[in-house]
Amino acid sequence: MSFRVSSVAASLLVVWTAFALADLPSPRLDRISPLGASSGTSIEIETQGADLEDVKSLRFDHPGFTAEPVPMKERLFKVTVAADVPAGTYDIRTVGRFGVSNPRLFAVSRGIADIAEKEPNNDAATAQVVQVNSAVNGISDGNDQDFFRLPLKKGQRVTFDCQAQRLDVQMDAGLALLSPAGTQLAASGDYFGRDPFIDFVAPADGDYFVATSDLTYRGGFPYRLVISDKPHVENAFPRAVQLGQNTELTLLGRNFGSAGKPSTQTLFDLPLDEAKFPLTAPTDANDLNLFRFLEHPTAYSVQPTAATCTVSGFQIRPILGGSDALNATSLLLVDSPVTLEHEPNDKQDQPQSISLPAVVSGRFDAARDADWYEFQVDKDGAYGLEVYCERIGGQADPYVVLVDDKGTRVQEFDDFGHRMGPFDGHLRDPSGSLNLSANKKYRLLVQDRYRRGGPRYQYVLSIRKPKPDFYLAAINPQNPSPAGLNLWKGGAAYLHLINHQRDGWNEPITIMAEGLPPGVHASPISLLQENQCGFVLWADENAADFTGPIKLIATGTLTPALSQG
Repeated sequence: MSFRVSSVAASLLVVWTAFALADLPSPRLDRISPLGASSGTSIEIETQGADLEDVKSLRFDHPGFTAEPVPMKERLFKVTVAADVPAGTYDIRTVGRFGVSNPRLFAVSRGIADIAEKEPNNDAATAQVVQVNSAVNGISDGNDQDFFRLPLKKGQRVTFDCQAQRLDVQMDAGLALLSPAGTQLAASGDYFGRDPFIDFVAPADGDYFVATSDLTYRGGFPYRLVISDKPHVENAFPRAVQLGQNTELTLLGRNFGSAGKPSTQTLFDLPLDEAKFPLTAPTDANDLNLFRFLEHPTAYSVQPTAATCTVSGFQIRPILGGSDALNATSLLLVDSPVTLEHEPNDKQDQPQSISLPAVVSGRFDAARDADWYEFQVDKDGAYGLEVYCERIGGQADPYVVLVDDKGTRVQEFDDFGHRMGPFDGHLRDPSGSLNLSANKKYRLLVQDRYRRGGPRYQYVLSIRKPKPDFYLAAINPQNPSPAGLNLWKGGAAYLHLINHQRDGWNEPITIMAEGLPPGVHASPISLLQENQCGFVLWADENAADFTGPIKLIATGTLTPALSQG
């Protein structure tokens, strides 16, 4: 018998006095501007949204932030970021008359100077002068462009990263890079989701121009354009590490300085740097049930909750050549040894032999690359299969085909994930169960659906004996993105829970709340074979005002029959 304990969600709960019996407004934070700041600095932030009356404070998910209203300026706050706040993204919410709002993302940089965009800057003649290692906090123009002039030296390598979608903004940004004479040298649209990215090496000394645009011509969207020659990591290999073990990652990227060397890999005709990075994986087994991130995983096809609720891992921000990397890299955390995929294995009659159970860190090295694996088992039985790609920030859309020793297709696997109500959890990662016969050789194909390949296309393949389990996600049904829950005194509110069963989990699950303030109540509920339910909280008439996190805990007991391999 085994016992499963799962921390479902840490939800921000606000308890307020209700002053009318009618339906009360629900605060909605639509936008903040600017979208970020450097650690150790202060900046004025404007909030925009609906039902934000009497907002007197902001709430962050890190203690290193303080905010105070700017006198005589409604919805404007002076935010101070402590010097020890790590680089990354953080939740910011408003707290006002009608409770707590949904969060918006706020980026923190280190060693980057923040600059406010200044109009007019709609052509090269009026371009705003900026410097390398700056973050421009701008607002998009509807039918125009924002131009910035940047002095560069010959051979200087600079990355231009326009962050909008990754900071929870609906802008579909475009980037163009122009020579001192005005000739377009590079352009980018979708690189990280909808966000563009340009990697550039200056061919000569001079003042170059970078232009941002809103490809939907709507305008009015905030964005954060980071221009830097600091290290930028494109990927790490392997992308899976074993709990408590030392491993050495091979990093590919740009501007690694003395920590790197030229690699044989290129991207957009520019060579990438390569560096070795020693890493000790977490040692706490509880981390196998968590995903710890430095940057919110927002460059996915689904909401962050859906992208992370079925994955265990963490993010790293390597130090290379004395500088922190500009971006974080996601790694999968597993409890078994990791095998590295190696070539040649791109033909069905030339597979890589693996032994089950197996965790394989793979990559599609070039366009049309196909990775074949061969294995057999001693006893008939089922095996759980997972391919992690989107869930660890990979760019591929993998699919899986299983063939028997006669070359006959036995099973195929593609996208998976719940789509119910406001929860869209449909991921590009394959998942399912293999039914294998004893002493029979099988071959398994993993390939990108669109036959893409190169340094951006990595995955992790896991084939293991069934481990029945469950993963729960909690969302506010009125706001499918991560949101707070407002509970009025004498009233009730509920969260929508979505259950992801794995490997045939079919046992009851009990969900209860921890950390409730005085006067707030919730009854434990049981989830049987359903994959969704509501979790209700209610408050007494005399409950004290409260703003803070609560935790939902889910537990289940696995019967011996299911827990046996």
